[in-house]
Amino acid sequence: MLVFIREDVFVLFKYGDHVILRYVSPDNGEKFDRAQIGYVVEDSEARTVLYISSGSGYRQPERMRKDKLGSDSFGDFTDRTWKNWSTVRVMFPGVPYSVWAMYAAQSGEFTRWYVNIEEPFKRTPIGFDVIDFELDMLVAPDLTWTWKDEDHLANMVQYGIFTAAQAVDFKLYGLDAIGRIERLAPPFNEPWPQWRPDPEWGPLKMPDDDSAWLNLAVK
Repeated sequence: MLVFIREDVFVLFKYGDHVILRYVSPDNGEKFDRAQIGYVVEDSEARTVLYISSGSGYRQPERMRKDKLGSDSFGDFTDRTWKNWSTVRVMFPGVPYSVWAMYAAQSGEFTRWYVNIEEPFKRTPIGFDVIDFELDMLVAPDLTWTWKDEDHLANMVQYGIFTAAQAVDFKLYGLDAIGRIERLAPPFNEPWPQWRPDPEWGPLKMPDDDSAWLNLAVK
């Protein structure tokens, strides 16, 4: 069950806690591109690991994105379902990307790694906030990698959401992730491909009351 804590209190979450991961919009820091619910696998001063089960709900606005249509208008939040994969998300304090282990929705078998380049996460009383920098990396089980969404990032630079200098920085963050891959640094040297969730961890629903997460100020 999702536990709400006083806004001025920040604590480490416990194994199995339900938390809300909020994607803060990069072009409007008071709005959100997505809010997603997941389980806490691990939470310490060294790192945080979340699990998002296939079939879990998330909330996303009906929005015309600047990076696609030249508009930054937001609409009402609608219910969506996390499909195709279950995901373990490994986040390190101060590190500008998270590393995901991805598992097929039906079989639960590990399929690949994914590097999501993003602002280092911030804690909230109900979970975590991130800003997605759009540029990503696909990493195969054999640890060969490719860039993903370079065109999306270029569009966001074109529309002024990010600057060209920031885009260069984002690429450098990806290069840091490549170094982690090549060094076989955590989590790439850990048995996440064999990991399976607690059998009681099924899909989760977002809170019925959006104000539980929507009205919490971004730090």
